[in-house]
Amino acid sequence: MTTQRGFTLVELVIVIVVLAILAVSVIPRLTSISGYEQTAQRDETIGLLRNVQQRAMQNTQSNYPTCHRVLFLATELGLAAQQIGGECDTGLASSSGAIDDFNLVSGLESYTALNAGGDSISSLDFNSMGVPSVNTGSCAPGGCRINFGADAVCIESEGYIRVCP
Repeated sequence: MTTQRGFTLVELVIVIVVLAILAVSVIPRLTSISGYEQTAQRDETIGLLRNVQQRAMQNTQSNYPTCHRVLFLATELGLAAQQIGGECDTGLASSSGAIDDFNLVSGLESYTALNAGGDSISSLDFNSMGVPSVNTGSCAPGGCRINFGADAVCIESEGYIRVCP
């Protein structure tokens, strides 16, 4: 009787499964930014925008102005700091020198924030009705858009914040 040498089907399947797991976990780390990170940044941005919008809508201090602005900086975006008089500062908000992580989306390699006309914006404010206004142009009629590669956030002129199709 002759014996045949080789691998069994079970051994081959195990090797293929191990290689697939390695490919899924290692290859995204070798690239600059994965689709998962872009999706996470998109979701963090939606949370930040909705948080600032809710703060603006729940503000009951009519005699004391408050800042409800999101700043779009080179590698991060976040809630603008507030000056003593209530006006918005040019920097990001912090508490005790540490940035509140729910008020900041950082580690952005590349993103674009655009108004309805396709022009770049550097800040977005919300009024007491939750309606956005931008420093350049407006979010009407087509809405503003923040692009993270294949993922994007849309801010409608009425204030509806959603994932863009």
